[in-house]
Amino acid sequence: MKYTRFATTRVAASSVADLLKDKRRKLTLRPWNRFEPDYTTWWIVPGTAWPAYRYGKFVFTTVGELISCGLYVEKGLGASTMGMYKPSLVMDADWQWHQFIRDIESGKVMEATNMIGMQPFLTLSSDIVRGEFDPLAPKSDELVFRIADGKLEKVQERIDVGCLTPFANLESLEKLPGKLAEMKNLNWAWIDLVLGTQLKLPIEGVELTDAIDGWDLVSDLFSYLEPWFM
Repeated sequence: MKYTRFATTRVAASSVADLLKDKRRKLTLRPWNRFEPDYTTWWIVPGTAWPAYRYGKFVFTTVGELISCGLYVEKGLGASTMGMYKPSLVMDADWQWHQFIRDIESGKVMEATNMIGMQPFLTLSSDIVRGEFDPLAPKSDELVFRIADGKLEKVQERIDVGCLTPFANLESLEKLPGKLAEMKNLNWAWIDLVLGTQLKLPIEGVELTDAIDGWDLVSDLFSYLEPWFM
């Protein structure tokens, strides 16, 4: 696993956002906890809307001594929950989740993943929505897979509620859409999906000559995920 030059998620997200800026669209940097900007999760949102659950976003978050970054796509609540929760939490046809799942099933996402110039990882996090719910808060269930030669290798598992039980032995990305139907209370399940990479945070004494910088992230990772950044 390679090192990154970025000591914080804020610096990483800001660097990538500056490199992605163009005249076609407005990009917005959003922190989860604005009172601790160096230690919180950051998103690059393709627009100014917030909350931005319906959009495909780029995310930067710390996982222990690692920084995880990639495409962040959310599955919201099903139509049967309308009237019980805020309309912004209930999916309609415009949510990026629908197109992304179709593109996983067709193999288009795996084709892009194979072109990433870094070790790709897939992270699934999920919870069943009950009462007060913050979609950006940590979830009860989480699975992390390393992707190699078109196969998924599970490297981390935390299943407290059982939302992600059908995905525990997921072997390929293309089988993910079919597993959704096996989820309990699917209409009430919120899923965060991150497709990207993991990098070591810099530590004192480590040579960073070949460490990953913003240009590397844009050219070797985010450029291949950009079709779903919308």
